[in-house]
Order: sequence, then C-alpha cells, then structure tokens
Amino acid sequence: MKPNVYIAFVLLLLASTLRAAENPFVELDLKRGEMNFDGLGSVAFSPDSKKVIASDNRSTVLIWEVESGKKLLQLDVPGVRLDCAAFLPDGKRAFTSGSGIVGNKFTESACIWDVESGKELHTLEGRAGLPAFSPLSADGKKVATFDTQNMQDRVVRIWDTESGKELQKIEGVTGSFFTFSLDGKKIITGILSSTVHIWDAEASKELQKLEEPTRMIYFATFSPDGKTVVTASHEGGRVTEAKKYIIRLWDAETGKELHRVEDARFAAFASEGKKVATVGMDEMVRIWDAASGNVLCRFGEHVVTVAVSPDGKKVATAKYNSTVQIWDIDTGKELHYLEGHMGIAIAANNKAHPVVAVAFSPDGKKVVSAAHNARRTLLVWDLEQVPPVKQPAEDL
Repeated sequence: MKPNVYIAFVLLLLASTLRAAENPFVELDLKRGEMNFDGLGSVAFSPDSKKVIASDNRSTVLIWEVESGKKLLQLDVPGVRLDCAAFLPDGKRAFTSGSGIVGNKFTESACIWDVESGKELHTLEGRAGLPAFSPLSADGKKVATFDTQNMQDRVVRIWDTESGKELQKIEGVTGSFFTFSLDGKKIITGILSSTVHIWDAEASKELQKLEEPTRMIYFATFSPDGKTVVTASHEGGRVTEAKKYIIRLWDAETGKELHRVEDARFAAFASEGKKVATVGMDEMVRIWDAASGNVLCRFGEHVVTVAVSPDGKKVATAKYNSTVQIWDIDTGKELHYLEGHMGIAIAANNKAHPVVAVAFSPDGKKVVSAAHNARRTLLVWDLEQVPPVKQPAEDL
C-alpha cells in the first residue's frame, strides 16, 4: 500500500471512530448475509422500548435486546418471505406474515409467536402484507389477513390474537393490504387499486369508498381520531416519474376530498392528526396543516423516508448518504445528526448508501435505523445521549 493511500485510510478510519464516539448508539448483532436490506420489510421496537424486531424478504425474523445489541431470538418459516413482523402490545408475543413457494406450492403465512420461547402459538389463514398498513389493531386484540389468490374477489379475515379464532370476514375485497383505525372499529381495504373502501370492522359493513380513477392508490391510513384518511397514489408508468404522485386528505365519513398535495410520495399524520408530514419528489419534507392545507415548514434533503415520534413533536428523516436527522416538527429546526452507519456516499448523486428504514421507540427516547451500506448495519440511538445540533447564532 502506497504511503499516501495508507495515510488516507488511517485518517478515514480515525474519523469514523470519532464520529461513532460522538454519536452514542448500539449496533445490533447481525452477521453478513443474515438479512436482505434490499427487501427490508419492517423494523420496530417492543412496547417497552427494550427490544427490536426486524424482517426482510427472506424466511427469517430476528429479535434483539436494545441495551446490549445481543440477538435474542430467530424465527424461521422456511420458503416464506416474511415481509411483516411486529410486537403485540403485551410485548410477549409477535406477529409475522409473508408468502412464498413451499414444495412447488404457493403458501401464505400469518403466525403469532411467543417471543420468549420462540413457540408458534397460532397459524392464521392468509397473510397481512406490510406493517406500514397496520394489520394489528392498536390494542393488539385483533389482526387482519387477506387471501392473495384472487385479485378481484378477496376475503379479509379479522382474528382474535388471544384465541386465534376468526371474528369477522369481509368478502368481495379488491386490491391488496389494509389498515385499521386507531380504535380498531374501522378498516381500510383496496390499497394497490384505484378505489379504497372504509368498512365497519365489527359489522363487516361498507361505510365509504374513496376513488381515484386511472390512478393506483399505494398507501392509505387513518388520522388518530379516525375522521380523516390520507392516501398516496400515482398514475400508470414508472413509479419514479415526478408529477405523477399525489397525496390526498379525505373526510372519512363523507368521502369528500379535503386537500391534495402534488409531487409528494409519502405521508404520515403528526400532532394528533392536526399536521401531515410528506416526502416530496424533490426529497424534502414538508409539514402541512391538516385543516387548511397550508405548508407550515419544510426541511431536509435527499430524504428516503420519515418517521414521526409518538408524541408528534419530532420527525426522523432517513437519508441516502447513510445518515439520519431528527427535526422539530413545529419549527423545522434540526435537533440531532446521526452518522454512525459508516457508509461513505461516493456517488455523484449522493445516493450510494441509503438508510432504508427508521423508527422511534414508543417512549420517543430512541431511534432504530437500518442502512444499506457495505456492512448492512442496524443501529439503535439514545437521543438523550446524542449531542444537539448547534443552531445558527441568530436562532439562539
């Protein structure tokens, strides 16, 4: 190795070490090739914020202890790509779901597990789709699955998580995926179609439908009070094309469109539903007033995705350059800059090593992030120990 190259390497290693020391985090035990970050399905904390669960598009789900980073449990369903994994609110059980080919036969999987023993408690019919669509009710008493065999005439089943018994059945459902309202009384179906339906989850009765002719609705969720629905859709063609993405806010009771945001691809409610955070095609975050549709503030750059803290006061942005930033949702000021993934963005467009997932802990004190860099790292950050970003003098 030439002297100049060697010196540059040492300086780079030293800089990475210093950055890691400045940013307190725990790296979760993850062997090379153990998870596929190209198809990372979910990363989430346990209700007590002491464990992390993650799944990819393979047949493995892993659970770690946050404090030590030690792997506690591995759940395997051979042949099934487990794209959804989440703790139930009691923290003692976990739900997994996916599909795949087992013995030349298409198989769907939805299971409830004991996270201490790794024992499978219940096997449910169908699958649940991605965790972004809330297959579990907030109280953890119900979980929904759907049959993927028939695209035009599907059945959504709602199950009791304690007994594993079927509670309700909604027939004639189109599209894929679904999401519960926070109180578990309503459910949205039809995601990945041009029409989403709002149902009474207890009576299996359709309450309203939201239509976007000629468009594909790929995301939908309720506001915390269940009165508003946000959808994200795009026109036909490549999903990377700008100006084809639209975020809409709807009145869940009347089905009337309230507001729309063009050139935005992702949305999340914040501040008890009073605000909406969106990620635009320009890779910036904007905070909107849900009532007026006005932009309150904007921030960030090269943003992949976002997460809103449980109290609705902070936003975490996952970036293409292996970093995560924490922002004040009211002022748009940067609070923390997290750069421990050691990814070196060498591409001209600054998109070499993206952080592909980020999530807050239920207590809001920690953040877990997964980076698609050479090491495929999963880090848990203690925000109380991370130094705050120094604000410009005029803002102090």
